[in-house]
Amino acid sequence: MGANRPRNHHYIPQMLLRNFCDDEGVLWVGDKVRGKCYRTTPKNVFAERNLYSHHDYSRGTDSYEYEQVLSRIESNAKSAISNVIDQARAGLNPRLNLAMDRRLKEFVIAMARRTPESQDRVFSEADRSFEEVFDTVAKDLLRSAGYDVPEQDWFDLDPGISKIKRTMKANQSANFAAGAHHILEDDTKRFSRETGWGLALIELPKRSFVIGSHGLTVMQDGASSGGNWLPVAHDVAIQVTAFPDRGFKFRLNRERESIIRSINRATAAHSDIIAGRSEALVRSLMGRSTKRA
Repeated sequence: MGANRPRNHHYIPQMLLRNFCDDEGVLWVGDKVRGKCYRTTPKNVFAERNLYSHHDYSRGTDSYEYEQVLSRIESNAKSAISNVIDQARAGLNPRLNLAMDRRLKEFVIAMARRTPESQDRVFSEADRSFEEVFDTVAKDLLRSAGYDVPEQDWFDLDPGISKIKRTMKANQSANFAAGAHHILEDDTKRFSRETGWGLALIELPKRSFVIGSHGLTVMQDGASSGGNWLPVAHDVAIQVTAFPDRGFKFRLNRERESIIRSINRATAAHSDIIAGRSEALVRSLMGRSTKRA
């Protein structure tokens, strides 16, 4: 892999963030952890160094194959996202050809897997944490090799073991983000066949969506807008539905303004960082949202 590979990996793609910029091409960003609200370009937000790099133990080097997979998914979905936004703004229900449909659904799945916060949410619901599994396997290997198993503190404090654990966990996260497993690939194919699309279009000139570091907007059960949403522009959000042959569109006008607020609040509730074109909106969401565990 060339030395010029980008090391700053965006978990919210820049091509998506550009759809939330103001007329000057910048975003208002609210960092709830640091308590800061500031303006910046898409290049400088929602990114971590080497987030999707994969350490190859056989060669002792880092690979960027997973980052390449995600970049391909983004590139493939770009025209589909533009198409959906154009259809929404033209007042049409979402209709995509088979290729675009598959690419956009692959992108939505990637957004559900790739952000650190969405992974934390998924893995927190597992029966056992990565750390518990790692420690159990390490102890079993030591026993099988005839060694005495040390106290748990040794696994937690030994620098060498801690480094291996961090590296393996990072590899697992990168693998999951890219869907680099045949089970995940099969899930993607089934997901594409069995789902359809919904759109939400904001028709109020002074209202807009924000994008959050969690990626997908997870709505509470019983919310008036139902399901989970992915804002793809400041005025358009998409939803994957259980109806493959029927699309729908919410026209978010004055009568449905509460849906805009519900989606934005849900976005902020699950995200440490939010961004959008309106300083007032970002600041208000920073002030009234508390991130859920």
